[in-house]
Amino acid sequence: MAMSDEALYAAMKAKGHSPKLDEAGEIDLFVYYDYDNMHNGPGCFRCGWSCSQHSVYETDIPQCTEVETSIEFIEDTGAGYMWTATAKDKKYHLALNGPNWILYDQELNQVASDEDIDELQQKIGFTIVLKSAE
Repeated sequence: MAMSDEALYAAMKAKGHSPKLDEAGEIDLFVYYDYDNMHNGPGCFRCGWSCSQHSVYETDIPQCTEVETSIEFIEDTGAGYMWTATAKDKKYHLALNGPNWILYDQELNQVASDEDIDELQQKIGFTIVLKSAE
């Protein structure tokens, strides 16, 4: 028998995973979806691992292989602060403008924005590790 939802989420967290949340702030149960077997389940926003909540066992859950991104401080623009980073083989720019963290792609198109950096990380799917200029 598969694990209960609560046991699955606890087992995911024990392996270092951070379940992706939906717009209401609840665990998104449709990160994984198997059309053939009509199974769905949660996934980790940090490493992308997902599973069917209907057929997974605790021993099936791997350790999180979190994609961590170091973001180097590059400039104080006068209007805010700017960092640059490479993550998931893509180049990004991160800006702190007033209360908002804003993530841009290499062409400076806005990818995501949020006042809370943890919420921004949920939206983009990787961890931001800020390093200050030294």
